[in-house]
Amino acid sequence: MKYKEYKQLDLPAIDREILEFWETNNVFQRSIDEKDINNSYVFMKDLLPQMVCPEFTTSSPEL
Repeated sequence: MKYKEYKQLDLPAIDREILEFWETNNVFQRSIDEKDINNSYVFMKDLLPQMVCPEFTTSSPEL
C-alpha cells in the first residue's frame, strides 16, 4: 500500500508524524535547493477572479 491507512482520525498525531518526516528528510530546504531557477513561476491568486468577473474588483457581487 502506497499510503498509510488511518483507522481513527487523530490530526495532531498525523501532523507530528508529517512534520517529523519533513524535518528528518529536510524536505523544505531540498525543495528550495533542487528548484530550477530558470523554470520558476508565480501563483497570482488574486488575478483569476478579476479575469473571470471584472466587476468583483470594483464592487461587491450582487445576488
